[in-house]
Amino acid sequence: MVSIGSGTSIAFTAFTTQATVKPGGGKVAAASSAAPALAAAREASAATASQPSTGGKKDFATVAKDARAALDAGYQASGKTGDIYTSFSDWQTMLGGMDRRSLHAIASNEGGQFSEAEQVGAENIMNKQLETAMGVDTPAGVANLSTNSFLKGIRFLDTVSDEEKTSMAWAEKRAGLQFSYEMRRERDGQQAEDVESDSPLVKLIKGGLDNLRQTGDPSRQLKDTPEYQQAVQLSEQLKAGLKAKDKGGSARAVDITA
Repeated sequence: MVSIGSGTSIAFTAFTTQATVKPGGGKVAAASSAAPALAAAREASAATASQPSTGGKKDFATVAKDARAALDAGYQASGKTGDIYTSFSDWQTMLGGMDRRSLHAIASNEGGQFSEAEQVGAENIMNKQLETAMGVDTPAGVANLSTNSFLKGIRFLDTVSDEEKTSMAWAEKRAGLQFSYEMRRERDGQQAEDVESDSPLVKLIKGGLDNLRQTGDPSRQLKDTPEYQQAVQLSEQLKAGLKAKDKGGSARAVDITA
């Protein structure tokens, strides 16, 4: 698996892929034999989920609670617990049946109920989904990276949950892909499609990347820009607003569009 850059520096334009060095990269015994039991545990957890919020959609706290229950049931079924030595393959077995919203609940440690290893495991599964959508989940795909790859990534990220769209991780990836796509089109002398995001987070980060490009100073990083700092603050506000909406607050409390 390759690592999708998060747009944290101007070098993202090259979309250099590199190995991700994080907890969760070690190996343990294969868990393929436990897959049926894990699948059954996930189904049982979903069947006993708490009541969904208005409109039939579970609130995010419930999604996280159900993900925790599914993980615990999976651990019990397989006889082992995910930790820093758990391989990516085993995380796929444990988490592969979850939808992306549940994975984001784990990766973002919703409710403070997931370990660091579990957060990284979910994050790596989510990154793999993006790589697959872009067609860069194989060495051949990476070698054939094109402007269309970036476009596919942008379209994929635009389909994720509202909760994920309040995160800096999502906004950095989305802005970075847009930045790289537009740079590639400009380099090739071609007109770029309109891939402007409605998200104010993406707009801020994209603005920071554009400003870095104009300065041409390789020592400056995205996180040093005022746009990035503003985005960090806005991200927290959007998360709070979405939680308020989940609890029955005004929909005006969360507006993830500009």
